[in-house]
Amino acid sequence: AIPLAVVVRAPQGSRIDVHSGSADVTITGSAARVDVHSGSGDITVDRCDGSAKVQTGAGAVRLGPMFGGVNVRSGSGDIEVSSVGGATALNTGSGDVWLGAVAGDVMVRTGSGDLTVADAASGDIELFTGSGEIRVGVRAGSGAEVDLRSGSGQARSELDLADTPPEDTPALRVRGKTGSGNALVTTATT
Repeated sequence: AIPLAVVVRAPQGSRIDVHSGSADVTITGSAARVDVHSGSGDITVDRCDGSAKVQTGAGAVRLGPMFGGVNVRSGSGDIEVSSVGGATALNTGSGDVWLGAVAGDVMVRTGSGDLTVADAASGDIELFTGSGEIRVGVRAGSGAEVDLRSGSGQARSELDLADTPPEDTPALRVRGKTGSGNALVTTATT
C-alpha cells in the first residue's frame, strides 16, 4: 500500500465537510462551520466560529476554540476542546474528556474515562461517566449550584459555601455522576 496525503486549501471562514473511511483529519485556520465523519482516525480542528459536528469510530478528537454549538461522538478515543461558547454535547464510549473554558450548556458522557472541565464560567454542565474521575474548576468569583454523585468514590466540593450567589454573575449549574471514581468541584486555576 502506498500512503496518500490529501491537502485541500480553502479561504478562512469556509464551511468544511470531510468524510473519510480511515484517515487522520486536520483542519487549520478558522472555519465558519465544520462537519467531519471518519470511520477511524484522529481529528484536529484549530477553530470554528459556527457549529461543529465531529464523528469518529475510533480516534482522538482535538478542537481549538469553538464559538458555536459543538457535537462530538467517538466510539473510543480521548476528546479535548480548548473552549466552548455554545451548546455542547460530547460522547465517547471509552476515553478521557478535557474541556478548557466553558461559557455555555455542556453535556458530556463516557462509558469509561475521566471528565475534566478546567474553567467553568456559566451554563448548565452535566457530566456522566460509568468509570472515571470527574473534576470541575469553577472560575473565581462565579457562583455555582453543584450536585455531584459517586457510586463508589468520594464526591466533594472545595468551593466556599454561601446562602446567596454573588451579584451580577452568570448562572452556573454543575451536575456530575460517576459509577466508580471520585468527583470534585474546585476553583479554576487558570
